[in-house]
This record gives sequence, C-alpha cells and structure tokens, in this order.
Amino acid sequence: MKVYQSDNMTVYLLKDKIVVEFINTVLREPLLPHSQLYVIELSEILGIRLIRDKVILVLRDGTSLELNVNDPYGLVKDLVNIIKSE
Repeated sequence: MKVYQSDNMTVYLLKDKIVVEFINTVLREPLLPHSQLYVIELSEILGIRLIRDKVILVLRDGTSLELNVNDPYGLVKDLVNIIKSE
C-alpha cells in the first residue's frame, strides 16, 4: 500500500482499488470535524490526467475526481503501473 497526502486528503493506493479520505469536509451544520471515504475500484478508472499538479481520475460513469496530493507524478506513475499489470 502506498499513501499520498495533502492538507485535506489522503489517498491510499492498494493493489485493486484506491481509497480517498477527504478530511474535515464541511457539508452542513453543525461544523463538526469529520471525513468522507471514497473507494474506487481500479477497473472503474477510464482515464488519468495530470493538470497543474493535480491528478484527475475520469471514471466509467462519466464523473471525475480531482486528487491534490504531495506527489502527483508518483501517484500517476503508480496508478499506470498497477492498471497495466491487471
């Protein structure tokens, strides 16, 4: 497992999925600290883009997810290698 981080998110790269934890995401009142978890199977990733040091995952359902991490180039490299090995 590899871990990539920023101030507001942590990305856990596993062999068959990505777990993204958004930290202190404010959704509604009261403003209590909390986080959200997204689990994305690698088979659901249609494309990977790197735009202005942000990793953009394009998913099969047409949505996209922007990942702002400390090492975007490393994350893209690891994702491509894992997806190619499947």
